[in-house]
Amino acid sequence: MANRAGDKGNYHLEIPLDASGVGVIGADEQQDLRVVLRDADGTTRSAVVALGKDQRASAGFDFDTRPGALSVYVGPATATDEELLQSQTLKVDVRGRLWARRPELTLGPIAIAPYWWFWWLRWCREFVIRGRVVCPDGDPVPGAEVCAFDVDWWFLW
Repeated sequence: MANRAGDKGNYHLEIPLDASGVGVIGADEQQDLRVVLRDADGTTRSAVVALGKDQRASAGFDFDTRPGALSVYVGPATATDEELLQSQTLKVDVRGRLWARRPELTLGPIAIAPYWWFWWLRWCREFVIRGRVVCPDGDPVPGAEVCAFDVDWWFLW
């Protein structure tokens, strides 16, 4: 996990994010971003960052040993690490050889285009579904569990 205790590891990765190309972000569109790292072994770690007024942010990760090759995924903070890894979203690969001569690495800013911002706002919306699950005779169903999925993206629907 990212070292948050203040004592830096031997290696540090800084990932700047730039959403200034999105345009003016309204209060209802403001959202935090999740940055997920996956190494060659498949181990993941993540951080949630908030965009500043200049629509920029940065995520930092510390490592005790040389991390090697990494994949960086960016998406909305409401998505889980697994959802980001399995989705079409922003991805940047970091070559392992970049760590050969330096313990600290800062990537070029990852530009967030309006295209991604538009989909991220719609991707992780939350809905509240209210109602009752009842048997044909009107009695409540004991232990009923209801799951809802949005399948309007599927071509057969």
